[in-house]
Amino acid sequence: MAISAFALVALLLQVANAPAPHCDASRIFSQVRTATGGNHWNTVGEIVADGTITDSGAVGSVHSARDVVAGRNLFAEALDQGRVSYIYDGHTKWELDQGLGVHAMNAPDSIRRAVTDAYLARNGFWKPNDPARVECLSGVSANGASFDVVRITPRDGSAVEVWIDRATHLVARTIQQLPTTLRTELYADYRKAGGLVLPYSITQQFLDGYGKPAVIAQSIKQYRLLPAVRAADFRRPPDPVNGRIAGGASSTQVPFTLDKGVIVFQARINGQGPFAFTFDPGAQGVLTSVAAVRLGLTPGKMANVGRLEVGGAEIDNIALPVYAGNPTDLFPARDPNAAPIAGALGPELLDRFVVRLDYAAKTLTLTPMTGSTSAPTGTTQRFTLQEDDDIPLIPAAIDGVPGLVQFDVRAPAPLLLFRHPAGTGTVQSLKLGGVELHDVPARFTDAQAGKFSSRTEAGLIGSRVLSQFVTTLNYRAQTIRFEYRPIP
Repeated sequence: MAISAFALVALLLQVANAPAPHCDASRIFSQVRTATGGNHWNTVGEIVADGTITDSGAVGSVHSARDVVAGRNLFAEALDQGRVSYIYDGHTKWELDQGLGVHAMNAPDSIRRAVTDAYLARNGFWKPNDPARVECLSGVSANGASFDVVRITPRDGSAVEVWIDRATHLVARTIQQLPTTLRTELYADYRKAGGLVLPYSITQQFLDGYGKPAVIAQSIKQYRLLPAVRAADFRRPPDPVNGRIAGGASSTQVPFTLDKGVIVFQARINGQGPFAFTFDPGAQGVLTSVAAVRLGLTPGKMANVGRLEVGGAEIDNIALPVYAGNPTDLFPARDPNAAPIAGALGPELLDRFVVRLDYAAKTLTLTPMTGSTSAPTGTTQRFTLQEDDDIPLIPAAIDGVPGLVQFDVRAPAPLLLFRHPAGTGTVQSLKLGGVELHDVPARFTDAQAGKFSSRTEAGLIGSRVLSQFVTTLNYRAQTIRFEYRPIP
C-alpha cells in the first residue's frame, strides 16, 4: 500500500485542495473503534510496545508506551550510533538525549505537535468530549484501496490528516506538516494483540535536514496491554549528575581558537590527548576516527567514555557515537594546517555546566549548574528547542519583523534568512539580546526543503554576529544572557 514520499505529497495536496464533502466523522471513527477492539478499549489503560527499528539505514531497538486515557506517551530508540527518548508527561515533551541530557521541546510548533500526538495516543477522535475541529476531505483511492480522509485539529494542537481504509475501517496513515517537511506515518500488518487489533508495522516517511527522502520503520515484536497506567513511564527523566569541576573549583576557563568561525578547543579522553574538538550546541556529540584510532574504539558504534576532561571540567561515563566516515565529512573546509578534529561536543557540556562564551578573550568558562555565575549584566533571553533539531531558538526582530532565529555558533555567515529569493544583501536593523545592530550583512535562501526551509523560523544568527556578544548559556533554565562587547 505504500507509495513514494513525492507521490504522497502530490496526492496530499490534491486532497487538501478538494472541497470538503458532507460526511459523518463520528460514524467513521466509531467504525474504527469497533474494528480495533470495541468495548475492550475500556479495559486498557496503557499500551506498551517493543520491537526493532531502522532509522535512515541504522538498525536498533524501539520501545514505546501510550496512556490511552490521558494521552501521555513515550518513544525510545537505541541505534548503533545513537539513542534518544521522547517523553510527554501531559504538560511538556522532554527529550532524553544520548548523553543523558534532558531538554524541554517547547518551541511553539513542538508544543502544538505534542498536543496533537497526545490526542492521537488517547484515541481522542472517537471520544465526544475531546475538543477538536474535525473536517472531512475528499475520499482517496490508492493501490486499489479507498480511504476516508479526515483532518483533525485538536484544541491548542496542530492539524493532522487521518486516512481510514473504507474496507477494513483501520487507520492506514496520518500526515502532519512539520516545520521543514510533511511527515507521513503508515500503519500496516494489523493483528490481534490481546483484545485489540494493532499495527505491527509503523513507517514514517519525510524529508531530512538535507532535503533527502528518509524512512523510519518500526517492526513491533510484542504489545503488552496494561489495565492501569504506570505513571512512572511518563515522568520527566532526572538531569545528569556526572559532571564536576576538578578540585571543587567554582569554574574552569578553557581557551579556544577560531577555525573559519568555528570554535575549536582541547579535550582529553580516558586520560589521553589532548584532542581537538569543536563546540556545537546544535548537535549531539560525536567522535571521529582521529580519536577512534588512538583509543581503540569501533567506528560505527557507540563508545562509553570513562572520563572526558575539558579544562578542569570532568564528565564520567558518557556515551558518544564514533563516526565511521572521514572526519572531513563532518568538518569540511578547515585550515589544512590545523590539527585534525577528534570530535564535537555541545549538549554534553551544556547539560552539566553553565557555559560562558567570550570571543574577544577566546575562552569558554564552565560553571557547575549548582554554582553561581558572575553578577548578571546585559540582557537575558529565554530560548526554546524544537524536537527535530537541538539548536536553541531565540527571539529577534529583523527590520522590525519579530521571529525565532537559530543560535548557530558553527555558521560562518552573520545572518541567514529563510524563504527569501536567494542572494546576498543587508538588513537595516537586527534586534537581538537587547541591542539593535544596523546594516547587517545577510544571505537569503529560497530552499524548499531541508533545515533552511523552516516555516516556523525566520533564519539563523551565525558567529560573525554572535562574536559581538559575550553569551552565557544555561540549558537547565533555557536562557542565554547577551552582553554586547563588539570585538575592536
